[in-house]
Amino acid sequence: MDFAKILDEWEKKGEAKRRKHPMEDLGDSDLFWDAFDKGESDVRPDKAELRRRLREMDPQEEVDLHGYTVREARIVLDRFFREAARRGLKKVLIIHGKGKHSRDLPVLSRFVMQYLEESSAAGESGPAKKNMGGSGATWVILKGSDQRSR
Repeated sequence: MDFAKILDEWEKKGEAKRRKHPMEDLGDSDLFWDAFDKGESDVRPDKAELRRRLREMDPQEEVDLHGYTVREARIVLDRFFREAARRGLKKVLIIHGKGKHSRDLPVLSRFVMQYLEESSAAGESGPAKKNMGGSGATWVILKGSDQRSR
């Protein structure tokens, strides 16, 4: 089985997972988001508040790059970001590992940082919480996540 077929099967398995509303994890108050979605200006948060909420929320989807070459990882990330944008996700997690098995420097973590810098879809990013991989994973807020459509 070639890599493209393996990747297609992996993507199909991901489709079977329960789909959350893209803003489901963004706060503890459904009333806040309901009012915001209706365009009521007295509850509309500013960009800084939205960014804070996005930083604090858990990623809505993740991709694990363990075992991939840099070339394969690029293909996987391209597809992952396209799918995340199509689904309207706001925050994702990239698991790249810490590079403990690399001969020299960590290959995938360096590649992921470079990829995110060049990506038109990637906004702010940072190291994952310890329970989500710590320095072996990176969260990414997708561009446009601080904007809400009405």
